[in-house]
Amino acid sequence: VGYNGSSICMECFAVDDRASFEALHKKLIPEARRYSQAPIVVIATKTDLRECKPSPPPKKEKDH
Repeated sequence: VGYNGSSICMECFAVDDRASFEALHKKLIPEARRYSQAPIVVIATKTDLRECKPSPPPKKEKDH
């Protein structure tokens, strides 16, 4: 969220989470604009996971 008097506003999203990217445009940036006209820097996090496939869920142990 940007605050009055801020020099810059930094907004982050996770590249492995589409919802976090969509939240940037739908909620975070408009909210920052409501409080400040400071420039917004968008930061992509988890870029090392961009090409990774999700790991399979752990196997359940059978009760004996």
